[in-house]
Amino acid sequence: MPDILMRQIGCSNCLTMSRHPVEVIQRILELQDLKNATHFNYACPKCGYVSRQQIPRSEVHRFSADEWQLFPDDMRVYCVILQCSKPGCHFHVVVLAPFENDADLSDVTSRVGNWMADDAACATGSRPMRPFGIRIAKPWPFR
Repeated sequence: MPDILMRQIGCSNCLTMSRHPVEVIQRILELQDLKNATHFNYACPKCGYVSRQQIPRSEVHRFSADEWQLFPDDMRVYCVILQCSKPGCHFHVVVLAPFENDADLSDVTSRVGNWMADDAACATGSRPMRPFGIRIAKPWPFR
């Protein structure tokens, strides 16, 4: 099995760090449908703060197949797609959202209801609808 490339993401509210495979971040960017994207939406697993994060340009951490078993800090990565607040907008607010490994869809729905959104936005820059309207919530690998 090839090495897995990871990047660290830090919450802009509580400064909690989490690590995610580069391919997960790339897939989130694809789902945002943005060309030359510089930011993505991220939900902190600790404080529930949702914000736009700059695409990490920091050092890529390389993990072997054995080290991968320790990933990702007892978290499971979800892609949560929220409805945009702008009427007629054809884009959604795509969020990279780590949850505890044992979280199921009802846990995810409950936690999303308590998120605090700062500057999370869809591809046109519009904010998510309040209360949050979950369109899709899928664990990795999301297609």
